[in-house]
Amino acid sequence: ARNKVESYIYQIKNKLIDDEENVGKVTTEEQRSALSTMAEEAEDWMYDDGYNAGLATMEDKYVELSTPAEKVWFRVTELTARPEAIKSLEKKMKKIEDLMAKWETTMDWIPAEDREGVLTKLEGVKATLAEKVKAQEETDPSEDPVLLSAEIPKLLDEVKTLVTKLSKTPKPKPVVKEEKNDTKAEEDAKEGEEGLRSPQDCPARPAQG
Repeated sequence: ARNKVESYIYQIKNKLIDDEENVGKVTTEEQRSALSTMAEEAEDWMYDDGYNAGLATMEDKYVELSTPAEKVWFRVTELTARPEAIKSLEKKMKKIEDLMAKWETTMDWIPAEDREGVLTKLEGVKATLAEKVKAQEETDPSEDPVLLSAEIPKLLDEVKTLVTKLSKTPKPKPVVKEEKNDTKAEEDAKEGEEGLRSPQDCPARPAQG
């Protein structure tokens, strides 16, 4: 536990220097100063009162250090993760739009209104994404983000479920006209002719006896 706390102290100090540019994009000067001061004070504590501190105290110290620092590191990660997630979502939506156009010829047994339903839901996803992106842009970078990269792919879940369901729609079987066997047809015709004969048409049987 002591080693964990000590390592985290150096992580804070190093990251404030090594990733200064990105950290600066998501923090205020006051926030950076607070992190630096916190790390310095924790280091002094480690080699003084904290040197013989118990496990519970060390674990509390780690939480005290990591809680504010991890929020900053997360905002730094989101600087690149969020745009990548948005780009990936837009690519997937384009693929679905292309798929609906392709189904017009390759899976034409799927009703047009079902394909239109997919496209309508896609428009809803686009509108929701645009709304969330706008909200994020209006949020101060030094505050907790309102649009998380992990949430962006989930916006398409309902559409993907619908597309998967439609893709499993079976192709209707072709209608096959039932044709009688030629021999059977001839027999039926013969029986029909015999049934139409009158008694006079039939040859007389020889007398018995």
